[in-house]
Amino acid sequence: MPVADNKKTTAKSEETRAALLRAARRVFAWKGVTNSRVSDIVSAAGVSHGTFYVYFKNKEDILYEVVRPVLDELYEAVSGSWDERDLPGSVEHTIRTFLDAFSRNADIMPIMLYGEPRNMLVGKLYYDASRRFQRRIRKNLAKAAEANQIKDINIDITAFALGCMVEDFAYRWFCTSPPDWRRSFDFDEVCKILADIWCNTIYAGGSGMMGSL
Repeated sequence: MPVADNKKTTAKSEETRAALLRAARRVFAWKGVTNSRVSDIVSAAGVSHGTFYVYFKNKEDILYEVVRPVLDELYEAVSGSWDERDLPGSVEHTIRTFLDAFSRNADIMPIMLYGEPRNMLVGKLYYDASRRFQRRIRKNLAKAAEANQIKDINIDITAFALGCMVEDFAYRWFCTSPPDWRRSFDFDEVCKILADIWCNTIYAGGSGMMGSL
């Protein structure tokens, strides 16, 4: 086969796989994982059953490929280290990037957070990602504690609680709130308020440290 034909075949193959992933995401978001079938996905993608199995072994396989990049994006959003010279600003940046990534994936987040408690794959993937998020918070808190920049607190419990607070807020704001109510919140103000709550909890200076924001 000529090189040009090989490139066309590769491009077509990548396009088909991407179409299946987009279709699977729509189906999972609409029906949930348990109620979704391969037949729903191929119908949404406009391809045959046989074509599906060229690219994926089964529903669990394509579910993994749909969910994994979303969780990687969420973790990447909060993976940076806090700046010792501006801890409150670093906290706000962490919250802002997490909420921004969450909002871009609000269609699929419900099945990972609360919608599929019986699906072991979804549960494990999200648990692992959530633990990565909390470990990142813990690492930054521990660093601040060593520099005597925060209160004398249990870092493990605090990291878990603060991570859950932002995660649950994001879920309720982007996934369950009526559209008009959701739009009534200003994104910048939300980030500042959540950061202020964090700082009141962990920093010896409390909300007074937020004056530079």
